Amino acid sequence: MKNIYPVKYPPITHAPCTAYLLSMIWSDEKCKNDVNDWIFSNYINIRYQKDALIDDFYRYTDLWNGCPFIKNIVKQREIGDEFTKFLIDTLNSKNTIYTFVNKKYIKNYNCKIDDDHNVFIFGIDEAKNMVYIADFFNLKKYSFETCTIQEIEEGYYNLNLVPNINKKIPSPRIEILSRTANAYSLDIDLIKKKFIEYKESTNLMNDVVQSFGLSYYDTIIPLLLNTQLYMMRPLHLLYDRSYIMNLRLDYLKKYYILNNYDMLKSIIGEMIKKAEVSRNLYVKYMILKDNNILEKIKCEIEEIQLLDKEFTELIIYSL
Repeated sequence: MKNIYPVKYPPITHAPCTAYLLSMIWSDEKCKNDVNDWIFSNYINIRYQKDALIDDFYRYTDLWNGCPFIKNIVKQREIGDEFTKFLIDTLNSKNTIYTFVNKKYIKNYNCKIDDDHNVFIFGIDEAKNMVYIADFFNLKKYSFETCTIQEIEEGYYNLNLVPNINKKIPSPRIEILSRTANAYSLDIDLIKKKFIEYKESTNLMNDVVQSFGLSYYDTIIPLLLNTQLYMMRPLHLLYDRSYIMNLRLDYLKKYYILNNYDMLKSIIGEMIKKAEVSRNLYVKYMILKDNNILEKIKCEIEEIQLLDKEFTELIIYSL
């Protein structure tokens, strides 16, 4: 039996859960306007957790950001030796699976060591002994790949459960995910509120190790010069945020009266260019290990910070 859940490459791919969620709902043609209204009411604020070096879009609710178009059922991993049956039954029932596996056992990860990671399983072809998976594979780029049923089974049963940098053991749960139809309307008041929180760097978790909104820059800029840290992810987050902000402007102009559209587009265009330059410079730094390149990146990010402040103040005024 063959079942492949309809997915589409998402507009942003900063972190696994963001990429998996958007892969599912970005392809939903039946609720397209509702889905877009929800997407463009979200993905505004970002955070950096200093003690664990975690950067991400801030989720106001749960793992899936309270998305009204996702139905999820949480199960514990204690399935015993019935994982393969569970996998086949779940995927053939037109659902998807989110869980953790040991990357070493799945060839497309090209991983030689024990390394646990959250994977998205969205299809199966029993005749070809093939499972369809999504994650960050070659060069840590998000993509849709395949593996054998045996590979995913071995990856599942050999989960290493090694505490990560945040001293937490990867979640042992399995989530069964599917789309569900729902209504959602663009919420301008909510969007404006989130931009104000972003501008004021409101600590949405009341946690001193968390930096939100514009204070994200103040936290990551000094870290960029630390040669012991890998800082591509924080740079990529700035690119993804600018990219989806650009899409949001076009969407708001189409379905809502947005003042100062041309000026906002000009600023966000500059932010996208500088974020892309910063990422490319960091790739160059990883090859050459020239600390002067880090200084150039730092200057680019400081300029993005000034542009972001200008953009944020203008869009609050324009909504």
